[in-house]
Amino acid sequence: MERIGVVFYPDWPIHAAGHHLDKPVAITAKKRIYACSPAARRYGITVGMPVSQAEALCPQLPLFSADAARDHAQFTTIAEHCTNVTPFVHILRPGLLQFTSRHLPSHHETPVPFVTVLQAALDAALPAHKDRHTLPRPYRIGIADTTYAALVAAYTSDAFDQVRIVPAGHSAAFLADQPIDMLTLLALCHNDLPKDTVLQQLINDCQAVGVTTCGALLALPARAVADRFGKIAAPLQTTLRAALTPFPTTPYIPQERRFTTEFAPALTEIAAVTFAVRRLFEEALTAVADTGQACYEASIEIVTENNDRSVRSWQAREYFTASLLQERLRFQLEGWHAATSGPPPSAGVTRVTLSIEQTVTARQQPTLLYDASDDARTALLDTAVSRIDALLGEGAVTRPYRSAGRHPAQWFQTRPWQRERQHTAEPIPLWTNQLPQPTPATLYLPPQPITVHNASDTPVVVSGRGMLATAPHKMRFAHASWQPISAFAGPWLANERWWDTNPRRAARFQFVTDSGQAYLVAQTRGRWFAEALYD
Repeated sequence: MERIGVVFYPDWPIHAAGHHLDKPVAITAKKRIYACSPAARRYGITVGMPVSQAEALCPQLPLFSADAARDHAQFTTIAEHCTNVTPFVHILRPGLLQFTSRHLPSHHETPVPFVTVLQAALDAALPAHKDRHTLPRPYRIGIADTTYAALVAAYTSDAFDQVRIVPAGHSAAFLADQPIDMLTLLALCHNDLPKDTVLQQLINDCQAVGVTTCGALLALPARAVADRFGKIAAPLQTTLRAALTPFPTTPYIPQERRFTTEFAPALTEIAAVTFAVRRLFEEALTAVADTGQACYEASIEIVTENNDRSVRSWQAREYFTASLLQERLRFQLEGWHAATSGPPPSAGVTRVTLSIEQTVTARQQPTLLYDASDDARTALLDTAVSRIDALLGEGAVTRPYRSAGRHPAQWFQTRPWQRERQHTAEPIPLWTNQLPQPTPATLYLPPQPITVHNASDTPVVVSGRGMLATAPHKMRFAHASWQPISAFAGPWLANERWWDTNPRRAARFQFVTDSGQAYLVAQTRGRWFAEALYD
């Protein structure tokens, strides 16, 4: 089974901006510290700190604005150097690179030939760190059975050794012993996890009750975790459990599963390249089908006359056909020419290589023929998303999924389309005091303040036990006219994040006005808010 490696640059925004780590430097975004050098951290400056507080700690601190486009463009150069060592390279985010290879060691060896070659490629990508005597290097390398375990290994590696290898089959035990603080790294691998501040609050809550390791969190029953730590804890526990399990990959694909075609003279038109590789794709898929399998994930490498390279992994919604591979190749060429994620090709295409990365067996795939009953609209949507991903980068398109919670604003989240579209929907647990159906169509973000009066024209008050002293008679938005209330339902009481220093208690109602409008409203801390509109 292939092993997974991660290259982690803890201070990548500093490198991308061209600054040195041995000098106090900070990158800012939204009046807060976005990244800072180790020299700046010695003054007590931390990520997320207000800029004014950082300047008070270090008055001469140079400040620069964050630039996400620059960070991504600079890191693309790092990835391109790594493709000279292994073709299966994926940018998880600027500063975090994942690669897979059968040459990665299963235990710590001295020396490790593959790692030595990889370090040489990484040093060549940053000429300022090419000299081995300028240790420590700005990056760290972790190798394990899963992406998350490799990232934790890289994060916890020695500052001078900079390489940590988790023995094969020991990733679960390695992660179980890690402190609960390592959950912040899990958010780097999964875009659908909560924000950093929310995740840090969960970590603090776990430590307060004695849950200090990742293994201790996994040992708790799922229902107890949700009841004790709130709605974000149960999905986080599920994600952590999945991160401990190695992803089932296809065994190493030998050389006969890599198919190459060359063009002489070079082809300069996208349509010509797409047409010329049709036979190559048909031969590759036929070879896979002869073994009773179908191609589920493939990597396409394009090489030009000037040795420019573009490597991209593609996933099929079910399995690849020659036409679908041609389509993905065209998308890759169009995205490369658009130059959104790197320099465009400078010459004609001379070589195209198709590598079969993952396959599904006949038992996993009911048929290898086109299924005419398949929803054509879903196939067209999948094609459109793949094309947008090719132009804007992997993960640019997200899809909504149903989540859990008491409020409609919590019922839907988003995750990247490309990697998550294969997952089946999980049953949504029923939350206590969850609002009944139907779901309101329009959410007010943020909630709009309103005024609610009774028939005596005095404010309506909800007691601590959720009881109404008087029935609501009319409501109005700020600077608007009164709307008589013809019917109402509720309350639905919610005591959210009761363990937090700033808990939120709310009593929610459904109001119907004489005009036929239906609102979801809530009273919290003595004030009324309109949270949604049923339209």
